[in-house]
Amino acid sequence: MPGGVGGRGARAPLLPDATMKWVPDAGRKIVFDRFHIMQHVGEAMDKVRRQEHKALMVKADDTLKGGKYLWLYSQENFPQKHQVRFEALKEANLKTGKAWAMKESLRGLWKYLSPGWANRFLKK
Repeated sequence: MPGGVGGRGARAPLLPDATMKWVPDAGRKIVFDRFHIMQHVGEAMDKVRRQEHKALMVKADDTLKGGKYLWLYSQENFPQKHQVRFEALKEANLKTGKAWAMKESLRGLWKYLSPGWANRFLKK
């Protein structure tokens, strides 16, 4: 369920206040789907990229210039023609590279069928 920040604890941080107020035990009933969670993660990653790019450009460093769409690919779908440049970017110790790695790691969450195993994955 997309929406604003509800501020009702760690269990359901993105639920709107009205949902938490009017739906009994809402934090346990609403499902956060893969699409919307990964959409938020992608937006957060792009925010990191934009901030880092801006900071680098102040120093006349165009390392991230023209690379916006490279970070949108998943590891297994990456086009061969961009592989060399992307590998160099990943090894450049950029915040954007770290954010991309976290996004890719989070994609592994969806293979778990048990909430217990999913929680263990998130805690590591």
